[in-house]
Amino acid sequence: MKHEYHAEQVFAMAGVSGVQTRLRGASSSAYSSDFRIVVEAANLAVYPDLSVICGPPQRAKAFKHSGTNPTVLFEILSPET
Repeated sequence: MKHEYHAEQVFAMAGVSGVQTRLRGASSSAYSSDFRIVVEAANLAVYPDLSVICGPPQRAKAFKHSGTNPTVLFEILSPET
């Protein structure tokens, strides 16, 4: 089960299979929505639809399987959300 955490509230998320893809001609990797991104200064843990990290991912202190250094995040919005 996957959850997002923001401002001391927990929100349930739908799960999908995780994917990491190396981007052509760059030292960057793209991660699917199963890769958690943590912004420790904002007390935030989220699963963006797609994230890109250039160089090796830095890990969060409290969440060892999460990245803290995304270069860009993508969130796909729809009228239902």
